[in-house]
Amino acid sequence: MREVAGPPRWQRRVTVAALCLTALLCALTAWFLRGEALYSLRRPLAIDLGELGAAELSGRLANQYVHAVAPLEVAPTVRFARLGEPDAAVISPVAGHPELWVEHHVPARFAGPRFVPPSRFAGRLVRVRDLGLGYLGVAAAIESARGAGAARDGWLLIDGIDPTGSRWAMALVLLMAGFSLWSVYGIVRLTRRIRPE
Repeated sequence: MREVAGPPRWQRRVTVAALCLTALLCALTAWFLRGEALYSLRRPLAIDLGELGAAELSGRLANQYVHAVAPLEVAPTVRFARLGEPDAAVISPVAGHPELWVEHHVPARFAGPRFVPPSRFAGRLVRVRDLGLGYLGVAAAIESARGAGAARDGWLLIDGIDPTGSRWAMALVLLMAGFSLWSVYGIVRLTRRIRPE
């Protein structure tokens, strides 16, 4: 038997290139979302830290669900909006602790100079450098507000995010990993030489 003719080379090359790009982008997305995905596996019982500024923060508290009390500075803060959310998200430094930050939300009807930020928080505690895909640019904004190096060893408590509310991240990581593996499988099938029997 003669060897089976394959598809035109240019079409196969375009397909393989598209699959390679898909596999890479899906793998990168899954990697950058790994923090949120792992957080969704935590117990939904918050670790009580008491006064956040006095707490001894270490690697064992990274990416944990915590409860803490912290007075916040009025300025400088980082303010941004998320698509589809009417409330503004504000990242404020903890008073007297330039390496500690808290993200909280300001309802649109209360926004203004008279708004008093909360002092009790429950949410995800994470190092600023490990924030992940949903916080691109936040570290740079913190350094812009507080000076170079402010975000290098900083911590952020994201208020209002419990582990059960982060299950979307695990679902998305699994989906992206599946797409990446399927693309690799397609690349192998397309580049494998068909031998005659």
